[in-house]
Amino acid sequence: MSKTIEEIIAYTEGLEGYDLVGSQRYLAIEVAKRYAQSQTQELTDWKESASKVFKNLELQAIGKTLSIGLGEDVSVNVLPKIKELHEQNAELVEMLRHVVYEYEQGESSYRTIMEIKELLTKYNHLNKKL
Repeated sequence: MSKTIEEIIAYTEGLEGYDLVGSQRYLAIEVAKRYAQSQTQELTDWKESASKVFKNLELQAIGKTLSIGLGEDVSVNVLPKIKELHEQNAELVEMLRHVVYEYEQGESSYRTIMEIKELLTKYNHLNKKL
């Protein structure tokens, strides 16, 4: 609750002990009513803005693409999944650089092939048949 709302509530509660005449009572009620209307308008504007942002965000498709399980909160899991995929990609790219280097040096070996197979299996990028 913002300070202004608290002040209005404190003010109107403080007025209960006083016998307000019509114009004072009207003024206190009008101030509270206008403030409530402005807060309602701000929240309505925010909701419309958020709706525009989320309208084109296909959370179900994102969750499926990132292998986020059914029932899991996609918004909470997106960043960790992206980081995980980024790390996997970096490791795979480094392995490919190593393979290219060894190939160019004429040093390709069975060990290199096995390391590639192990890395691809680790990230489920390898079918059972090689």
